[in-house]
Amino acid sequence: MIVSHTSSTRLSKLKWIAELANCDIDYVIITGNPTISYPTYDAKTHTAVLPCPDDYRGLPDKIKAGFQFVEKTFSPSFVCKVDDDVFVDIGKFLEWQADPKTTKYDYVGKVVYVFETSYCGGPMYYVSRKALLALQDIDTTFHTAEDICVGNWFAKTCKTGITWCFSLYTDFIEERDIHVAYHDRNKQLL
Repeated sequence: MIVSHTSSTRLSKLKWIAELANCDIDYVIITGNPTISYPTYDAKTHTAVLPCPDDYRGLPDKIKAGFQFVEKTFSPSFVCKVDDDVFVDIGKFLEWQADPKTTKYDYVGKVVYVFETSYCGGPMYYVSRKALLALQDIDTTFHTAEDICVGNWFAKTCKTGITWCFSLYTDFIEERDIHVAYHDRNKQLL
């Protein structure tokens, strides 16, 4: 699930997205439009426009709508939430996903602790099917940051025995070759 904005120009720079077709991995690019009543999905472009905000403050609602859409449309065994400023090494991701030591966890990302909540930092995280189902009713009012809402939901609200792990991506360009993904937060490649 690639999270983007309607006016984003970043997607054309993310060449890794084209590799997904060769790996038989379903993916969807989600954007929001608060003026529509029902989601629209173009299978050819893998793009879904959801009836939710498309701005930063509306991200919790967008992520909730995205998780609901993905569950209903694809019923996947897992979901990776990826922002449109993350470069994913598909080969490394497939290795990571095939390793039973890492995928035994339900919620994987870069663990951060803020506002008395542990959560997997926002640009990329993995959720198992169990975690995806627990997120269908997530409380989006806890915070304006969607990743904090997700962490709070798992840690304090749903109490479903979600297991955590970390280190799925890096924020440092010099480490990008040793991690599954690189978050280009300083816009060095974008």
